[in-house]
Amino acid sequence: MGNRGLGIMEGRRQRHRGTKWIHVVMTLVVMGGVSLAACSRKSQPQSKTDSPASASARTAPEAPTDPVEAMLSNITQHCSFNEAHAAISKCENNEKQSAIRDFNTGKLSRVDALPKLVEALGSPDRKRSVAASKLLESAFRNSLGTHAAQAVSKPAAAQLVTLLSTLPERQAAQVAPAAVHAAMSTGQQEALYKALDEHPNQQLRASAYVYLLRYGTLAELPKIKSLVDGKDERVAASAVEALRRMPGQKPEDVKRICDFVAPLAEDPREVVAGKVTAQLVNCGGTYLDAALAGAQKRQKISTLGPAIIRGFDQTCTRHQGKTAGSESQCAKLRGLLEHTVQDSKSTEEARQFALLGLGLQFQDAATLALAEKYVSAPEKRLKSAAERVTRSVGARLKSSSTGSQTSQMGTRTRPASLPRPQSKVVTGSQP
Repeated sequence: MGNRGLGIMEGRRQRHRGTKWIHVVMTLVVMGGVSLAACSRKSQPQSKTDSPASASARTAPEAPTDPVEAMLSNITQHCSFNEAHAAISKCENNEKQSAIRDFNTGKLSRVDALPKLVEALGSPDRKRSVAASKLLESAFRNSLGTHAAQAVSKPAAAQLVTLLSTLPERQAAQVAPAAVHAAMSTGQQEALYKALDEHPNQQLRASAYVYLLRYGTLAELPKIKSLVDGKDERVAASAVEALRRMPGQKPEDVKRICDFVAPLAEDPREVVAGKVTAQLVNCGGTYLDAALAGAQKRQKISTLGPAIIRGFDQTCTRHQGKTAGSESQCAKLRGLLEHTVQDSKSTEEARQFALLGLGLQFQDAATLALAEKYVSAPEKRLKSAAERVTRSVGARLKSSSTGSQTSQMGTRTRPASLPRPQSKVVTGSQP
C-alpha cells in the first residue's frame, strides 16, 4: 500500500477517535446536569403541598357533608345496579340497608330527606335516580314517619307526583306509595288523582290507592266510591282496603265506614268481596251477619272463593280473650269452612285456606279429625294444609291435655329425678 493510502487510513482513525471523545463528553455533561438537578431538588425544602397525602387529597372526591347526599353517594359508589330493572343487587358494606335502617330508626327524618330524594329521583344520572327510588320504596312505603302535615315540602310533593308520569314504569311503581303520602299530606289530592288515573300501569294504581287514607280522611269517600264503582276490580279492592287501614278511626268514622261497605257484601267481584268481608268482620255485629249471609248465598249458588274465605280469618280468633264473632256467628262460619274443605267442586286454593282457617280459629278435636282425612290428599296444597293443621292442632290438644292432667293432680308432685311420663298409661303404684 502506498504512502497515500496509509495517510487516508490514519485520517479515518483520528476522526473516529474524535467522534468517540465527543460522545463521552456529551454523556458526562448530561449526567452531570441530572445530578445537579437532583441535588438542587434535595437542597430545596419540600413543600407541604407536594406530600403524597396532599396529592391524594387533591385527586379524591370530597365527601358530601349533607347526610342524604352522603347516603346517595355511598350507594352509587359501592353498590351494583341493574338500571334497566331499577334494582340494586349487591353492596360492598350494606350501604343500602344501612340507609333504610337510618330512616326506620329515626336517625334520619323522612320528611327532611324528601326534597333531596325527589331531586335525585329526577336526575339524569341513572344510578342516582335508582338509588332514590329504591330508598323511597323501602323506607317511605308505609308512612312518612311522625311529622306534622305542614312539615312536608309542598314543592317536593308536587314534583314527586309529576315524576309518576315521566319515570320508567318500575321506578314509578316503586315511588307511588310515597307520592300518595306526600300529596295527601300537602292537600294535592286532585293532582295525585289525575296522575294515578291516567297512568297506563293498572297495578301501580292498585298498589297506590291502598294507601289513600294513611294521611287522608273520610272526606275522600266520594273518590273511594268512584274507585269501587270503576271497571278495575284490583283498584276497587284497594279502595276498600284503604278504609280498613285508615289509622285513628273514631267511633263515628267506624260507623260511616261500616255503613259504606255493608251493601258491598254480595259484590260479584270476589277480590272486592274478600276485602269487604275483612272490613265487616272488624265492624262486627249486624255487619258481620251481612258478610256471613252473603257468603252462605254464594255457597248455595256455587262455591266460596279463597279471597272471601281469607276475609273471615279473624272472625273467631281470640284477641285478649274475645272474638269478633258471637258463638252463633262462629258456628255459621265453621259450617262454611267445613263445607268448602269437603267440597270437591271448590278450587284447591279455596279448600286449602278453608282448612287453614279452621286450624287457626277452631283448634279442637273435630278440626284435627277433619285435617287427618287429607294428609294423604293428591292435591298438594290441600295436603300441605292438612299436615300443618294436624301438627299445630295436635300439639295444642296435647298441651291442653297435659295441663288438664297436671291441674287435676292437685298437690301431688313427681320427684325431679323422674322423667315426665309419655302418652302410655302407667299402672301400679305411683310415687
